Amino acid sequence: RFANGVTAQISSGIYSPPHKRLVIVGEEGLLEIPYPTIPVNVADKEMEIEHTTSSGERKTIVIPAANQYQMEVDALAACILDGAHPVVPLSESREFLITDLTLHESARSGRLVLTDTSFPQS
Repeated sequence: RFANGVTAQISSGIYSPPHKRLVIVGEEGLLEIPYPTIPVNVADKEMEIEHTTSSGERKTIVIPAANQYQMEVDALAACILDGAHPVVPLSESREFLITDLTLHESARSGRLVLTDTSFPQS
């Protein structure tokens, strides 16, 4: 649970077939992402994300094929060589790390663990 009242729960298992997808549930619906990390064998294929609204309406969002590893290298090179801003700001990376460490501690201890950070709300 974050300081502003937002709650997050993560269940993961990379080698467990039912958990090779990512489901994000919010107040206004959910997103189902079949490959949250693109394995090499599907990197050249487009990705379909299923969006279901809270009223049950479903739509498919198609993400064009892209070499995500090359995109990461290109973005890093642009930061180093051209002074470009990172795609994900360092402050947000820190909050992601705090979230991950908090979830790990909660799983390890079996209790609710609160963070002292606020998750950004849009």
